[in-house]
Amino acid sequence: MASLPLAPSLLLLTSGWLGGGWAVRLGASRVIAVRRASAPLLLWTVEADELPRAIVSAAERVERAALLLDLPSHELRALELEAVSSGPTFWDDAASAEASLRELSIHRDAVARVAGWRLTVGDARASLELAQELAVPGGDGGEDAAELIAEAGRSVVALAAELEAWELRSLMRGEHDE
Repeated sequence: MASLPLAPSLLLLTSGWLGGGWAVRLGASRVIAVRRASAPLLLWTVEADELPRAIVSAAERVERAALLLDLPSHELRALELEAVSSGPTFWDDAASAEASLRELSIHRDAVARVAGWRLTVGDARASLELAQELAVPGGDGGEDAAELIAEAGRSVVALAAELEAWELRSLMRGEHDE
């Protein structure tokens, strides 16, 4: 793939699923995410011509995280709890029912987290493929292709930041880390 320039330099401050305080900067040839918080400065960059490799790397990281989460056990336990919660006697013991619903929420959250990560990777791949189709020499899709590359870069950088934060939280869940 030919190296496509990204949009002119632009700074985006994020909130929402990334949390507030993240800054994503689009430069001439890279996407950079920076977060300043009480933690040390975190910095991720993706060069436009390295984006395909960054997407593959992100996909591999997501699958490693899914293994660490033991995703199949979360999926199975969620199905079990959903079956139990639909039973006619589920609410006979309100405390037990509430505990089961809290546990169900934890399992559903884990499944949804990985599904969201996988969706982000899939969307980045699709954006990159579409950009490659639009970026034909002499064509008029160069600007659209550049925006798709920028969007894929932003997605991959944001996903890397989210995975980094998740990995750190996962490491800090030991008995002496509370």
